[in-house]
Amino acid sequence: FLICPDNTIHQAFEYVAPRSPLPWLHIAREVAAQARARGFRRLALTGTRWLVDSDVYPAALAAQGLECVK
Repeated sequence: FLICPDNTIHQAFEYVAPRSPLPWLHIAREVAAQARARGFRRLALTGTRWLVDSDVYPAALAAQGLECVK
């Protein structure tokens, strides 16, 4: 499997992952899954403007029933 530690590149994840011969771990989905498993309800997001303005973390967190605070 593949892991890309760069959050911003995950804005293109949906275009790249399906074409890859190896499975990718989506960093925001993994964070969301761990946050939910640990009982968190809300996570604060800090990062570059490109990341904070994107839907990468809000979408992944919402899918787990979690709130994203920017």
